[in-house]
Amino acid sequence: MSDVGAASPSGAPSIYRGWRVLTGAFLTSLLSIGATHYSFGLYVVPVSQELHLSRANANSGIIILSIASALMGPFVGRMLDRWSARKLMICAGLLMPLGYIIISLSHAPWLMALAILPIAFASDATGGMASLRLATRWFQRRRGRAFGITSVAASASGLLMAPIIGMLIGHYGWRTAVAVTGIGAGVLIVLLTLVLVVSRPQEGEMERANELVPVAPDSSDAVEYRTWTLKAVFSEPLFWVIACGTALILASDRAIMISIAPFLSDKGIGVEQAGFMVSVLSGSAVLGKLGIGYFMERFDIRALYILVAGLHIVLLLLFLFYPGYWVVFAALALIGVGFGGIIPIVHMLYASTFGGTSYGTVMGAAGVIMNIWSIVMLRGIGEVHDRTGSYNLAFEILIGAVLLSIILILIGKSSRARLLPPAMAL
Repeated sequence: MSDVGAASPSGAPSIYRGWRVLTGAFLTSLLSIGATHYSFGLYVVPVSQELHLSRANANSGIIILSIASALMGPFVGRMLDRWSARKLMICAGLLMPLGYIIISLSHAPWLMALAILPIAFASDATGGMASLRLATRWFQRRRGRAFGITSVAASASGLLMAPIIGMLIGHYGWRTAVAVTGIGAGVLIVLLTLVLVVSRPQEGEMERANELVPVAPDSSDAVEYRTWTLKAVFSEPLFWVIACGTALILASDRAIMISIAPFLSDKGIGVEQAGFMVSVLSGSAVLGKLGIGYFMERFDIRALYILVAGLHIVLLLLFLFYPGYWVVFAALALIGVGFGGIIPIVHMLYASTFGGTSYGTVMGAAGVIMNIWSIVMLRGIGEVHDRTGSYNLAFEILIGAVLLSIILILIGKSSRARLLPPAMAL
């Protein structure tokens, strides 16, 4: 199958091929994220015990993965824009098992750390960045829904892959589990890509599916077709406004998620009850991703951003004043919508501000900022607790970060028209 593939004959009733491509992107992203970020915690205890590592040193693996992904992200995003996404995903799927096999056979932590590099590349090239790039190529009118669906892959990977990997570790040991996970995920990614993924639609295919949004040459929507280089992205002040705004709220998300269980432990709540609360939050987040993805096509994205950011602040206030386990538990069923909904909103912010033509390049650049802020906040929230004995100050800082995020996004969206190419701005 070529990068464009063959559409159904003109006039023949068929389902738009973009949905098939989106299915392939969803499944490959699920496998990629599930084999890396969502399964990492399962290996910490057995690896630290066998190699006599401290928990901090064992946790260094996820930090190395995050840093490597951040550094490779701009280049992978650029490749997804300029090259065949299908061929890049196949190459990454073939490369993925290499890192896992090295880790499964190695007894040297430095070699394991080095083996994370091909895994990071494969994760970027087959995970969320690839699925979002395909979504922007195949969808315009229903892009919000497409972003919502692809965003669910991360949640689904934790739900489906974590139990399987945990079972492999329990029955066969962590080394066998690593090898099986890497080889299995890599093979499935290649097969799914070959069968389902097509890099771009044929000429006229989006029009026939009523997927194109009409754009006047002098409209601010014409930014959809502007091309960006990495240098141009990093030189654009508006990029830094949007990137810092979205990075603040996403980093706050991650800091909250890793702190829920220890925060509840400080309140005398057991691990099982804390896990139940996290499950409710995660389930609500899935509904938020799908629901907000749909509403983005009908409502002002700034209003939706304020809504989900406001839900973040409500959750932080609940933790700060803590009215009791069951009150917080019930509130999470609604507040989780904000946790999930922020993901497709962030993706749409970049697509609507910088266009879909160079979406991979822009998101790769944004990933650097997001990862830096995440590392700072993940480290910072633990430091605050260690120094003060409480998470209260950390929650207050996160509230300030979310408020600043709202201000930056409102400034950024009001400045969007200035990104028009010079020929269109005349």
